Amino acid sequence: MGNKMSILNKFLTELGTNAKLLEDYKAEPVGTMKAAGLNDDEIDAVQNADIAKLKQLAGDGGEYPVVVHNVKEHNL
Repeated sequence: MGNKMSILNKFLTELGTNAKLLEDYKAEPVGTMKAAGLNDDEIDAVQNADIAKLKQLAGDGGEYPVVVHNVKEHNL
């Protein structure tokens, strides 16, 4: 597994468990993702809730896309 994938996985896992990160993400999603080290492809996939692309970028297709989908779906 490449380093980029682990950054995406870590960020999405944190987003589901870290209230401060979620608040930062709600206030400034792109800045928060850039600060976490995500690249433009990863940021686009998260913003567009592109589940197929997220699974590809994350590598394991676990629960992470569900977190992103829920964030988008509920306008968090």
